[in-house]
Amino acid sequence: RYRLAVAEDVSRAAREFLSRITGRERPLPQRLPVVILDLLDLQRDGGSDALLDIESLAILIRDHGALPLGLSDRDDTVSPSGVLRYLLPDDPFWNSSAGSRDELLAGLVQHSTLVIGTATAPLRAAAALSTPAIALWTDEHPTRSFDLSPSI
Repeated sequence: RYRLAVAEDVSRAAREFLSRITGRERPLPQRLPVVILDLLDLQRDGGSDALLDIESLAILIRDHGALPLGLSDRDDTVSPSGVLRYLLPDDPFWNSSAGSRDELLAGLVQHSTLVIGTATAPLRAAAALSTPAIALWTDEHPTRSFDLSPSI
């Protein structure tokens, strides 16, 4: 099983960031209404059709009261509908003195309602932090690249 501890200052930085972008505060230990979408692999493999499907998913998430937060490793990633908020590599959040990029990512996962993604770091963090997650695989059996956990 995965286990992960997020340092208090990293956790606080992530929670403050999510509170700011959602405009909501929640007492601990409640999670903020954020759904992390880490679906870049699907976007690259599926082209524009996959991007439209991700936009549809983002609209569904928004319509259910949560903020869809996409992770991107490219500075030019945009949401055609404007619904999906991307956290880009040059976002000031990643430059926080609270911790490294991986630590900050774990903090985001810790305070989010749900993670939807492929077998990447956010999904592994969700497993380790017991954050509910939906895992998507396209080319291989999940247990070849990922140990399942109760939250996945």
